[in-house]
Amino acid sequence: MPTDSVIEPLAYSRREAASALNVPVSQVDAAIARGELPHFRIGKHVRVPAHAVDRLVGRTPSAGLADDLFALVRVLAEQAPPLSEGQRLRILSILGEAGAQQKDAA
Repeated sequence: MPTDSVIEPLAYSRREAASALNVPVSQVDAAIARGELPHFRIGKHVRVPAHAVDRLVGRTPSAGLADDLFALVRVLAEQAPPLSEGQRLRILSILGEAGAQQKDAA
């Protein structure tokens, strides 16, 4: 049974982001270097989250953005090396601090 659904990418390569923004790749690189365009690495590959490009071109993010981000985080977590005990404890302390800040703000 054929479907007409389109799978939207979760992230773009630098070249794809440049094409979507109608700018040279060097401008995407510069925006990344200035911290204006979020990015992440998978191995040696730099990726720009699709929602960041959508925001810059004025497109409304899809309703499933949270699901897309969750899926992306899951993929990244599966590819990450295991944490040392020190790293695990530091993350727990950061999350604990963030939780305490949220309770104080409420």
